[in-house]
Amino acid sequence: MLFHRAHDVVRTQIGVLRERNETDELAETLFAAGLLHLSPYLGELPGLAFDSALSLWQDRQNRYQSLHPDDPVHAAGPDMPPPSEAAVTAVGYLRDAADLSSGHALGRVLKALAEALSFLAGMREESYDREILLTARQAFDVLDPRRDPLGRLYVLRILHLFGELALPGGLPGLLPVPLSTIRDQQGEHEASCVFAEALTLADEARRRDLQAQLIDAADRELPDLSLDSQRRLRWTSEVHCLADNRLVCVLEPMPVVTVADEVRSLADAEGWSAAERAATLIHVAAHADPSETGNAGRDLIEEARQLAPELFQRRGEAFHYLDAVLAHDMGVQAVESHQPESAARNFASAAFQFGLCRQIDLALAALDAGLGCAHACDSPSADAAAYALVPASVFLRHGTDETVDWKLHDLYQSLTFKLTDTTVNLSVMSGVHQAAKGMGFTSSALRRHAQQRQPKRNRGRGARSPKAVRSPNLPWHRR
Repeated sequence: MLFHRAHDVVRTQIGVLRERNETDELAETLFAAGLLHLSPYLGELPGLAFDSALSLWQDRQNRYQSLHPDDPVHAAGPDMPPPSEAAVTAVGYLRDAADLSSGHALGRVLKALAEALSFLAGMREESYDREILLTARQAFDVLDPRRDPLGRLYVLRILHLFGELALPGGLPGLLPVPLSTIRDQQGEHEASCVFAEALTLADEARRRDLQAQLIDAADRELPDLSLDSQRRLRWTSEVHCLADNRLVCVLEPMPVVTVADEVRSLADAEGWSAAERAATLIHVAAHADPSETGNAGRDLIEEARQLAPELFQRRGEAFHYLDAVLAHDMGVQAVESHQPESAARNFASAAFQFGLCRQIDLALAALDAGLGCAHACDSPSADAAAYALVPASVFLRHGTDETVDWKLHDLYQSLTFKLTDTTVNLSVMSGVHQAAKGMGFTSSALRRHAQQRQPKRNRGRGARSPKAVRSPNLPWHRR
């Protein structure tokens, strides 16, 4: 309803301004109308694939609407138009605004138009490359980078993707205005958006040096980012840019088990510090492909934690996020291999780790996936799957979001129906009951999860290497 009210006001104002032929204000209003349709869908895209981000946004909206389904606010259907319809409408408004604008204002409109065309291309799975490139070229010529560093960065991303420019050698050439200045003048959210856009550009250019400089700048000037999507983006880059890492990042996939053995041997021979060993193992884990190496990446994270716990105190959220992504990927692999119990365990681990880094939407999505796997299990596998899901779910109860509580209520209710048969596993059912009642279960859940995650290994000896993969000649940072 809020969107419809805002759109009604905008349409009325556009009609009045057209009649009065007030070109400048009409251009600004058309620009605002385009952003009204575009911005709600684009806010959570960084750090996720297009389809995943859109699904996450829709799940969140559905969760909030489910709290009060009879509310008149929801009676007319979804507040926002469907994504493809919103994109088409935004493109129309922004084209009209571009026809009436000039100078820096035109640059801002053209940047938004390029963004809307990219969104429309993703929704329709059609190419708008030619129009996007022409729009970006024109925006680059008129956009003032000091007045709109965020818009400038997006235009640079487009031009770089089309091979029309190379990135500067250092951070000052990428950010004409420091993050601290943007934060003080335009607020923390705008500074966070600039950081995320710059980090995305550096990642697309495979410039780990720029990514490391950006993360260092954020540590000093912007320690708290404003959106989950920006945090995910930072964490994804951070595990490749740790200060004590000794392994140069390479484009090709890594045979993780073999490389980890090389890391240990070289670390012993050269006397690396515990922080250097841990940071390098984390970097190796970031290149893990669970379909090839199974649990090896997660084992390396745990090994690094034991080597340098102080590193986890500083960078813990990035490591939890990496652990969660690897666990989730293993869950997907297990589903494809028709192993629902194993998949449920991995999705539960993913939910737990997502919770530790405060990615509640992703944690709930992982629990949903695990619940589906539990329903696909036969007893006693269903008991084991439910037993894995309960500790991960309990950890989410300490928040203040009512929609999360109702989501967990539905989870416990669904598990209860699944576990109720001619016989009942009282231990598992008791765990579900305690979780549903919220009876101080969190501490025991944490202990049980920690015990389950302790792998039995002897510094990697005896681990199975990936099949038919030769170790590449890897570059190392010499010190």
